Amino acid sequence: MKLSLGTSPLPGRRMTSFCLVLLLSLLAGSVEYRKAHAGDAKKKLYISTVKTDGVPLKLAAEVREGLKLAIIERYGHEYYVMDDEAVKVMYKQAEKIMIAGCGAESCIQQIADAINADEIIYGDLRGEGGNLTLVLNCLTRDPKSFAISTKSMVKEGFTEKLLPHFVREAAAKLVDPAYTMKKPREEVFKGAISLKGIEVDTQRGVDITVLNFNSTDESVQKILGYTKELMQEGDILFKDGNYKKAAKQYVSILDRIRSKLTEESQKKMAEFTEGAKRRADASYAMLYKAEIEEVDSALQSEMKADESFLENILEEYGKVRQRIIADIPAYARGDAISGILKTIEGREDAACKAMVVLFEKQGDVHYHEYRFADALESYQKGRSYGNRVRDEAAKLEITAKLSEKTRTVNGTGRSFVQNRIKTLADLAEFYNFKDETSEAKGALKEARKLITGTFQVFATREAVAAFNTISRVIGTDEITRDDMPEAWDTNIAEKRLSRQLQAEKTSSGIRTINPLNIKVKTIGDIEFVFIPGGIYIMGGANLNEKPQHRVAVKDFWMSKFELTQKQYRSTIGVDPCNNSNYGIGDDYPVHFINWSDAKSFCDIWSAKYNMVVRLPSEAEWEYACNAGGQNTYFWGNEMDGEYCWYSGNSGRQTHPVGTRRSNIWGLYDMNGNVWEWCGDWYGDKYYSDSPEQNPQGPADGKYRILRGGSWGSHDVITRSAYRHWSDPNSKGGDIGFRIVSPGP
Repeated sequence: MKLSLGTSPLPGRRMTSFCLVLLLSLLAGSVEYRKAHAGDAKKKLYISTVKTDGVPLKLAAEVREGLKLAIIERYGHEYYVMDDEAVKVMYKQAEKIMIAGCGAESCIQQIADAINADEIIYGDLRGEGGNLTLVLNCLTRDPKSFAISTKSMVKEGFTEKLLPHFVREAAAKLVDPAYTMKKPREEVFKGAISLKGIEVDTQRGVDITVLNFNSTDESVQKILGYTKELMQEGDILFKDGNYKKAAKQYVSILDRIRSKLTEESQKKMAEFTEGAKRRADASYAMLYKAEIEEVDSALQSEMKADESFLENILEEYGKVRQRIIADIPAYARGDAISGILKTIEGREDAACKAMVVLFEKQGDVHYHEYRFADALESYQKGRSYGNRVRDEAAKLEITAKLSEKTRTVNGTGRSFVQNRIKTLADLAEFYNFKDETSEAKGALKEARKLITGTFQVFATREAVAAFNTISRVIGTDEITRDDMPEAWDTNIAEKRLSRQLQAEKTSSGIRTINPLNIKVKTIGDIEFVFIPGGIYIMGGANLNEKPQHRVAVKDFWMSKFELTQKQYRSTIGVDPCNNSNYGIGDDYPVHFINWSDAKSFCDIWSAKYNMVVRLPSEAEWEYACNAGGQNTYFWGNEMDGEYCWYSGNSGRQTHPVGTRRSNIWGLYDMNGNVWEWCGDWYGDKYYSDSPEQNPQGPADGKYRILRGGSWGSHDVITRSAYRHWSDPNSKGGDIGFRIVSPGP
């Protein structure tokens, strides 16, 4: 910080006083900045230069960058990763050692001491003949080295695919001693789309016995002679391969029968009509078989694995499918056309799956180039094509894989931005104390560009706070909403932080959460959370969870917790929980509740508080549980006992509500603790014809729906999509409920 004091010297005492004030001011700024980082408590890790011998320097640089990315990705919440830029500027002693070029372990240790590093990784990459050897070391670990050797040093495939994998393995092993090695997983594009031959049963189409059909009905006899002539003409056209005209001939027969005969007479002519339908079906199938084969031939001549080619596949087969739907009357379609449509759908599915692999690989490349926003966009494109796949199991697998990669990118992106902003803020502070104002402002300029540019979606509250704190010290502009309008509300206003579930314990021991985007209201002794309506894909991989289907639900309110024993007792006047083996206490979920008990509670509570409440529909329950998402659980695709009480951590009993983490809508114990009654009857095939808008379940049935699993359920049963049912009179130490109310 440079100050102009004019030409008149200050008196000695005033100069001393001024310097003291200036020093205190600078120290105060430093203290303010340090306070902003007081919660970090991150260990400092420095990656030293990777020495080379017989290999390009670029390859060694890629190893170093790969290490940095892998450590930020896996351990960014624990480590602040330092790079040469910061070390050389802020630590002169370390710079001297680095300039001297000493690569011995003793010199590396001196650098670690000079920068006060908790961890330091160094190593070398050597090429001898056809061998490539990578050795990486960590000074503070035992065993402290990781080494691999390969005979394919100069082969492009190794440097592009396998070396990055082993670098990531090294980072994990050197930083986490409990890490176990795994074989590299290669993502390989499968190449050509499989274009299997198309079969049409022509013999079944032109069954000659149909022409022998006769009837005693006068109205049928009147039309039969003429239609038989048309049928014979159609058969000749079919045998000559003129399928288009043959199809029109057969459809004209069907039209005449439908328009000229009464329903009663049509029934008498059913066998003949079925023969005409089979002929029309076979004719159309042969016609569109030829169209598909023509498209197949054109596409095979330019078969390649790129986006435009795959889009062309989808477009061309889509056109054929649309023509079939538009041109063929429903009453003229049979098994042959169904087979043709399945053939087209199979080709479209194959193209969509190939597109998923294409965008997944593209996202992986962007990710390793630190282009995190581009990686997210690529994974999102992959998911959009995955959603078009008709195979439900494949669709679930695609969604799960790309959701996990999206989560990784978001986490790594946030850690990367925080790490980089801290480095630049430290540099700015260092330059400022040396009165090198332009350099300090330059570091902040780079930090601002990072936060407000393409990385702004990853700029957390902490990163912006770190920037603004040092900006105030140096006297540059702080970052405000106007600088990043699109990301401000998402990141800074704690919507993103709400996903980190920053829970606090209340005096009752129940953890609560109230991010800015969650609406909560309390009526009587029950706290309700607002659930915004929306559209989601309901269902899962089990037979009774199929098919997955779109569901739209309206806004509603849902009780934040499962109903407790105290809440049930205060409304009903009795407490059904009397077995200590299952957990007894005011904050424990009420259990030993059958469906009628839960329904009665809703009716009595509604009258008491003049507010309509009921049991949730199955569709509302699943939507609220997964917060509108598509993962196996609302937190991801693997069981995590931090979020629910299940067989792996419950000790075979219930637990006080709210003692696990909530979902992002502020709902607790949606998975595990106790099963929850829903209002619906159970139907194992209900999903096949369920309405899209606010489905309420079958009109009647034998069993009622239970959702969420319980303290005794293993991880598969606690899935958000898992459907369970029971006799409405069933009671147990693992059955409870929660309630909903119409919005807003």
